[in-house]
Amino acid sequence: MDRQLFERKTINPDAVELMVNMLAQGLGEDEILREYPRLHREDVCAALAYTETK
Repeated sequence: MDRQLFERKTINPDAVELMVNMLAQGLGEDEILREYPRLHREDVCAALAYTETK
C-alpha cells in the first residue's frame, strides 16, 4: 500500500463510501472530480485504497 495515499488527508468514512458508490454506479474519476472540485485524483485513489484495507 502506498503510504502517501493515506497521508493525503484524514480519511472520512462517509466521503470514502460516497466516492466508492459513485464509482460503482459507473461514474468515472473525472466526473467525480467535476462534481467535487475540491478533491484531487489522489483523493479518489486514497478512498479506493482505503476500502481495500477493510
